[in-house]
Amino acid sequence: MLKWTAQAVSFCRIVIDAKIAAGALLVPKAKGLVLFYAGPEKEIVIRIRIKRKDPAFSPLPNWNLAAAEATRLDANRIDETPLFKYLWSSVFEADLISTVGNSHFSQAKKYIWDYVSDRFSRETPFQAAATLICGASEKSSMRVKEILGMLANPNLRVVNKRDTKLFRDFRRLGKKEVFRLACMTNLLELRAHAKASNDNNAKELYKNQRDYFLAWRETERALFNARPQATRQWVKTNRKRVLANHCHRSTALAPEFEI
Repeated sequence: MLKWTAQAVSFCRIVIDAKIAAGALLVPKAKGLVLFYAGPEKEIVIRIRIKRKDPAFSPLPNWNLAAAEATRLDANRIDETPLFKYLWSSVFEADLISTVGNSHFSQAKKYIWDYVSDRFSRETPFQAAATLICGASEKSSMRVKEILGMLANPNLRVVNKRDTKLFRDFRRLGKKEVFRLACMTNLLELRAHAKASNDNNAKELYKNQRDYFLAWRETERALFNARPQATRQWVKTNRKRVLANHCHRSTALAPEFEI
């Protein structure tokens, strides 16, 4: 184990775990809805600029979008927890630098953020989750930890207004399949809201998230097609089987989103 990694692990065990034990991961409405958000990565945004022939295209910061969406849904985010506020503070930076030094600060910080995200998604007693993650980087805490962490949370009953069992059944197909499903079900909810509200901001949010997803899917499709034929067939067959087992309107997926 690298020295900075061992130091980050020690920091989590001594500092972070103590704060968690004191309740620093609890949200104001602990049994309500939690919004998980991430992305889009820079490469996705660049591809959208090229596709739209709009070099000036620059989406609103994801934090702002997530804050607005959380308000609309009356949802909490990890941002509302005392522990996450600590991670954004100068106190945390000073504490971590005193442990690992300046040279490995960024790496250790990412390790700790992933650790906190994992603990939050697995242990916080929320019962419903929503996502805003289209175009998220594979290195984001959402994709590294939260996407599977929340499915391991025994309290979770609903994701994007769908029974959590649908997502847990997708778990055996792989993390990317769960991520794709979370994106698609979120897009369906965003589209339904945009149509019902006739709100321009809602329409813009749906349009951008859809484009992020389709740009990601284009790359993912190429990677998927490069896998052995038997593997591809196994995934496709089992994907259809899982969806067939959950075949009712609330879990129907729009054809244009499917691989």
